[in-house]
Amino acid sequence: MSAFAPFKTLVYKRCGLHLEGLAEARLLRAVTSLQAITELTDTTQLLDKLTSDPTLFDQFVSQLTVNETYFVASLML
Repeated sequence: MSAFAPFKTLVYKRCGLHLEGLAEARLLRAVTSLQAITELTDTTQLLDKLTSDPTLFDQFVSQLTVNETYFVASLML
């Protein structure tokens, strides 16, 4: 089992996003960023923080998804 499996499960349960394949690289970057922001390296503590802090969870998920305005801006060009 991957060290990132609990993060994948949390994101899937709360957002319905499947983080497989190429998305795993984004997950790695997002978790690394989260560790730097929170200064937590323990997976359990990090997951607890994500679960209890909706703003932090939103920031985390925004790193995993493509911003929709990118697509709109491309269509307008």
